[in-house]
Amino acid sequence: MSPYAWFAAALFVLGSAFILADLQSPSLLQWTGTQVPDVQSGGIAYYSFHGVEYTLDLPMRAPGQSAMPSTVVLDPGNPSQALFSRPLSKWIEATVVVGPYATSVLVLAIGFARRSRRRHLRAALGPDRSSWAAAT
Repeated sequence: MSPYAWFAAALFVLGSAFILADLQSPSLLQWTGTQVPDVQSGGIAYYSFHGVEYTLDLPMRAPGQSAMPSTVVLDPGNPSQALFSRPLSKWIEATVVVGPYATSVLVLAIGFARRSRRRHLRAALGPDRSSWAAAT
């Protein structure tokens, strides 16, 4: 197996490990949960789901920082389990998970292109001059 294939396989394993870690993470709720609006007052976010009121503590904010997002993502099976919707962290997480897979495809494509180019060069040199040393 070529070094490109080994590197692509290692990236594939890394991407799979990231997916397994993400499936066990509470942040998976960002992808599978239901978004509901909230109202913030006195350090507490109030939200309702199917007519039932719930609360979520706001994290401490430094003076001058902007307000928290006004959307909560909750588990429809257990609406008391919720977290604040943060689109930037959601897309960073997606990039970390999908990145190794995309990179492994790119590495394989580069490896195949190099192998194809070497085969074409060998064919152009002819059967009696198929080595690099013969070309010089």
